[in-house]
Amino acid sequence: MRLNPLWVILLVLIGIPWPGPRPAYSKAKIEGRYTGPRHARDHADPISLDHPGKWTITAQRLIFYHASNVVVGEGSVVVKNKDMVIKGDRITFNWKSGEAVAYGGVAIEMGRDRIYASSGRFNVKSGIGELESARLFLSGNHLHIEAKELEKKGLQEYEAKDAVISTCSPPKQAWSFACKRLSLDEDGMVTARGTKFRVRSLPILYSPWVKVPLNKYKKSGLLIPSISTSKRNGFGINVPYYLVLNDSADMTFYQNPISKRGWMQGVEFRYMASQESRGIIRYNFLIDTENDHDFNGDGYSRENEKRWWLRAKFNQELPYGFKGLADIDLISDMDYLQEFDYGPMGYGRTDRTFHRFFHRFLADDSDLIRPSYVQAQRETSDSFIGAQLRYNDNQIPGDQDSTIQTLPRVNLKGFKKRIGLEDSRLPFPIYASYDVSYVNYWREEGLKEQRIYAAPTLEAPLNLFNAVDLTLGTTLEERFFRVEGGSYTTKNKLSPRFDLDATTTMEHFYGLGHALRHSIRPRLLYTYRPHNSQASLPDIDELDRLPGENRITLELLSFLTKKSGAGAYHDLLRFKVRESYEMEGKSLPTRYRAKGRHFSDIYGEVELYLGNTFLRYDTTYNVYSDGFTSYNIWAHGSVWRISSMDLAYRYSEITNINEFNLYLEGRIMERLYGRYRVKKSFEQEKDLESEYGLRYESGCWALNGLLHIDRDETRITFGIELLGLGGWTMPN
Repeated sequence: MRLNPLWVILLVLIGIPWPGPRPAYSKAKIEGRYTGPRHARDHADPISLDHPGKWTITAQRLIFYHASNVVVGEGSVVVKNKDMVIKGDRITFNWKSGEAVAYGGVAIEMGRDRIYASSGRFNVKSGIGELESARLFLSGNHLHIEAKELEKKGLQEYEAKDAVISTCSPPKQAWSFACKRLSLDEDGMVTARGTKFRVRSLPILYSPWVKVPLNKYKKSGLLIPSISTSKRNGFGINVPYYLVLNDSADMTFYQNPISKRGWMQGVEFRYMASQESRGIIRYNFLIDTENDHDFNGDGYSRENEKRWWLRAKFNQELPYGFKGLADIDLISDMDYLQEFDYGPMGYGRTDRTFHRFFHRFLADDSDLIRPSYVQAQRETSDSFIGAQLRYNDNQIPGDQDSTIQTLPRVNLKGFKKRIGLEDSRLPFPIYASYDVSYVNYWREEGLKEQRIYAAPTLEAPLNLFNAVDLTLGTTLEERFFRVEGGSYTTKNKLSPRFDLDATTTMEHFYGLGHALRHSIRPRLLYTYRPHNSQASLPDIDELDRLPGENRITLELLSFLTKKSGAGAYHDLLRFKVRESYEMEGKSLPTRYRAKGRHFSDIYGEVELYLGNTFLRYDTTYNVYSDGFTSYNIWAHGSVWRISSMDLAYRYSEITNINEFNLYLEGRIMERLYGRYRVKKSFEQEKDLESEYGLRYESGCWALNGLLHIDRDETRITFGIELLGLGGWTMPN
């Protein structure tokens, strides 16, 4: 029978159902979990459904389509399980496929991450979805992404159109990146196209393509550039590219055009095979367009245009318990470190990196001899063995051929060990130790030396009347020399030495539970070594010529300690004074020997511990009316608003040193921090180097400014750091 279209319209209007899925307003048919009203209606309290798929649905109104496994929630709808929560004004949820379509006030909670949207489609099983007018918050990076369209493509993978990204909380964001298209992959790498960097709503910079990592996982890509500017070098920008080789190795390439010097290139390679096997190597190269006209007034003019610096440090675990170490420091010329001492590949940043990873520093940037060495060593409870090859790179023109190279040095030490059994018939114990070494000092021009040094030692510790600890020791120091370029070929020299060390300790306790302890420890030392003529021996290191001694030394040590909660004592105040008397006067400094003097300078030191601050003062005083010949003051720690303080003052009459160094860093006021550093020479009556810095920190950004003044130039630097995304900086 043919149905009239008018009847069809009439049937629809009066609500006669057609064949197909029927909405059910009763939930009694779903495993009897709901026992409320059999017809859908509004409820004052939410009603809920616990589905066997472990999803809980609550809403003011629920409508079920059994044939299609769909439930429709209206009014304060919440769909949740233990890992995810979806909220909205209206949600259609297929509990079999996991598909959810939400409208109005959509909110998705995934752990601590959040997505807010006006509407969207989301699959709770695959984690894939599309949302309109969305805002994403990633708690791990405190990252906010707002987008016209947001697509979730995986567990931590997103794509967005017409997006704004920032670590500042909305609505008024201090800075943001506005992007036409943006993608965030599961490794935390953000790729953005058509990007504008904005301060508030004002566009400042534009880039057609940006790629930056957001999380702790390593990912290849361009890193934030650094900018430098100075009077001598001009303007420069250093653009690093980070390359991940594998989980334990990576490389960074640096392209650094400098307006007045040329194009500097750099590369860094790092690896960590294990905690004991790691290495970092850095290399820079520049064809310099600037001619040197005695750069720092040292009388030398650089003639090379190829400027470079190779530095590296390695730790390596070796078989049989040996450990390998290597330090490399080779440089093109003596002025390189003074001219290019800033930036991510500069001396300061490199030195801090090496110390952090290897606990070893570079040689000072003013040292003209740059040491490199390879070393293998093994240490046990009773011995040490080590071998080293050392190359010294001398930057003084014409002096390299006469510079000494160590090829090689071998050391074997036996630590103090008791001879015989503890029940021996000897009235006192005897301990033995030894020190054996071989060294080959080689150079193109000048004296060459090979030396074997052997020094066995016997020591006998005694206790006199339970009051005095006395140690007697004797050492035979034998040296065998083989010399090239001297008046002889081979020679040996035997030098015996006798040592006596006597000390006692007196203590007194103060306060309840012995809270304070005052200790006084007087000490007497005597050393004897015959005075023999050694003028014909080489004089390369301290073991070639062993000076004769016939010396008595008196020392007094006094310290005050405080008892901690754990019962151990910690120093509060420490004082030491020491003076020696040389019976023959031959081993005293030359200026004393000429005047027939026998007393050494009096040496004294004081150390004070005040909470987080440590103070130290030491001095030497000449008893022959010459007064104080040296003193040093050092302070380190934090006090009040100063979070870091380093103070050092050095004075020496002998070496003509009279310098003052100070570094302060701390909070000036809320969010404003300052730093000050100065290196002053009173001998030259001028500041050698000074820095003044300010840093302002906001919730999601920081602003840095630094004024650097040294003897060669004045440099002003400026930098911006963005929370979670690194910074566009102008480092010193």
